[in-house]
Amino acid sequence: MTKPSTVFSVRHVIQVFVVMFVFSFLGLMHHNEWRTDFSSSDLLVKDPVRVADEIVDGVVLSMNDERYNYTKHVLAHLGINVIRKHPPQWQSAELNQSMEAFFGHRRFHNPTNLKVWSNRIAFTDAMTEFSQDPRLDPKRWRIFLEDDVAIIPNITDDFGKQILIKGLQLADADGFVYLGLCGGSCENSTVLEQNVEAAKCEGLCTHAFGFQKRTAAQFLKDMELDTHRLGVRSVLRPFDQYFHGYGMMVKRIWLIGSNLYSPSVEGHRGILFQDRTRFAGTTIGFGQKR
Repeated sequence: MTKPSTVFSVRHVIQVFVVMFVFSFLGLMHHNEWRTDFSSSDLLVKDPVRVADEIVDGVVLSMNDERYNYTKHVLAHLGINVIRKHPPQWQSAELNQSMEAFFGHRRFHNPTNLKVWSNRIAFTDAMTEFSQDPRLDPKRWRIFLEDDVAIIPNITDDFGKQILIKGLQLADADGFVYLGLCGGSCENSTVLEQNVEAAKCEGLCTHAFGFQKRTAAQFLKDMELDTHRLGVRSVLRPFDQYFHGYGMMVKRIWLIGSNLYSPSVEGHRGILFQDRTRFAGTTIGFGQKR
């Protein structure tokens, strides 16, 4: 009879291998399409905001030209140049085949799971590319966005840039920040500028968040460990649930504009909110409602 410790060891090795496979797969699936190039001539901001002499830039996940162009102009008001990343189409044969290759069957293939899978691939690929870019300083900030964001009304361009810079400076030690949040709770608020606050928060939504290069790499590693702990099916959790779990179980995340509330959705706050009046409550062009 096989000893229990040997059985556990074999299972442990298999689980670790599966987790390593999925993250390697997610990172490589669209590698050739995802090279970030901020030298494009259509960048809107000639003098982007800087923190500690490092430019702050952004990536917008979008399948829709109108939504991407709108979001690009929104971020320009904060002094941030963005480029577009196309998430894999949830209906595509490629995405369906990738899920089948990972799980070994098609039992989880439904529109919701396929959209979650596509969203996860898009975010983790963009974060992986950022964290592995040898040209960038470890403390360089990048903002990751869905394509339905807007700035809280009455925030002028200059004031918005001041709030952003001070918020990123405040979050420097953590290297992780929210610019918008859905629900949740906050504590330890502090004034950034005039009457605008930042606070340590936990909650849902990933329409606007930022990482430093060094912490993006660590967060991806933590996701691998979390997948190992919860099992491979946990990769079908909505991406924002990883952030919520991090805020609940590891440490809360600074939210820039924690006392600025969305005019569109009750309980949402932050300097950037999801403009569900304009975009009918969908997520990055998927037609997926939260």
